[in-house]
Order: sequence, then structure tokens, then C-alpha cells
Amino acid sequence: MTLSLGREVTVLEEILPSRLANIAEWPLKVNNGITTTVAGMEAYRSSSSEEASTPALSMEMPKTCDLFATALHGLWLWVLLLVFLFRGLCTRSASSRPASLLPAHNCRSVAVLCTTLIQLACLAEAIWKFQESADPHILLITAAALTLVASLATAAFYHATEKWCAPGYVWVCLWVWVFQVGLGMWRVWQIARSGMRMTLVYPCLTFANTVTAAFILSLDLYTVMLWEMYISVKGDHINLDL
Repeated sequence: MTLSLGREVTVLEEILPSRLANIAEWPLKVNNGITTTVAGMEAYRSSSSEEASTPALSMEMPKTCDLFATALHGLWLWVLLLVFLFRGLCTRSASSRPASLLPAHNCRSVAVLCTTLIQLACLAEAIWKFQESADPHILLITAAALTLVASLATAAFYHATEKWCAPGYVWVCLWVWVFQVGLGMWRVWQIARSGMRMTLVYPCLTFANTVTAAFILSLDLYTVMLWEMYISVKGDHINLDL
């Protein structure tokens, strides 16, 4: 059977588009054994590139804040241990004077007690969240536990400075409250960004812990200022209580 030139052109115009479409949709074999089309492969590549570009740590991710909380409070505990060793081993001049209370002793004691109770609740909430979460991270409990231990160690250090009659050591305690205030404000920002209701347990505990830490920080700054003013006038001993 012979076809005229015009007929051959018409047949090619009808056949070629369908053949090219079939070639474009021809199934391809990938390494993991899944059969997919060219369009599916393009979608897979685009999704893989998006996942690869997503950072492992982000300012908006709670686990990033927990990582910083674990590192900072762990470092603080080491610093506190070094200060205790320095005072106990290197300083041999024991004072015969009775223990001298720090300025704002009563207010500080109540605030530290409130902070300890709040952080105990934060630890319990972290344990519950770790057990109920489908994808928990290990630093969830570690961060809350180290925060609580750092606060208790700081309370013990306050007692030691009063026993040593050395209010000047209070400047060492400033850093733990700076860490807690900064991390608390970071968590509050994350909560606001996520749209979480502030009446839930986690936002309420976070806000309360940040406020109490800021209050203790202000008391310590007040103590350090009084101490600097006092030693510039009279010497090395102070006995002020509010």
C-alpha cells in the first residue's frame, strides 16, 4: 500500500505527538526498587532538596533552646565547682567572724524557693512530654534537670558566701540568672511565634520561671552594687539585710 506525500505528512503529525508523550512517561527504575515516571522523579528530587536545605537547628525549634540550656548550665556547674575548689583549697585565711547575711536575704530566699518549685514543675512537664511525644529528643529532660540542679547549686553558693562573709562572690551567681532570663525570653518568643495559647501549662511555667529569674538577677545586681560602694569606703565587710 502506497501513501501519497500529503497522506504521509498527516500520519506523522498524528503519530509523533503520542509517541513522544509515551517516551516522556516511560517508567524509570530507581535504586530503591520503586518504579516512577519522569514527573515523579522530578517531584522526588525537589522534595529531597527541600529536606536537605532545612537546617537541623533553628531559632524557632524548641530543641535548639534546650541544647543551649544544657550547655550553659553544664558550664555554669563546672565554674561553680572551680570557685568552691579555689575557696576551699587556695584560700587558707578562715574568718572568725560570724556569718553575715547578704543584702535582700529574705527576698532572695523566697524567690529562690519559688524558682525551685517552678523548675520542679518544668521537669515533671518535660518528663510527661517526653513520654507522650511521638518524636521526643533526649535534651528535653536533660535541659530541665540541669536548670534545676544549677538553681539548687546557686542557692547553696549563696549560703556559702554568707558563711564566708564574702558578698563579693555574688557576682559569680549573676551569670546563671542571666542564662535563665535569656533562655526564658527565647522560649516566650518561640511560644508567641507558634501561636500557642498562653494559658497552657508550658507557657505559664516558662513565663513564671523567667519572671522569678529576672527578680533574683535584680537582687544580685543590687547586692554587687552595694558591695562595691561599701568596700570603696570602709573595707571588706558588709552586713545588710532587708
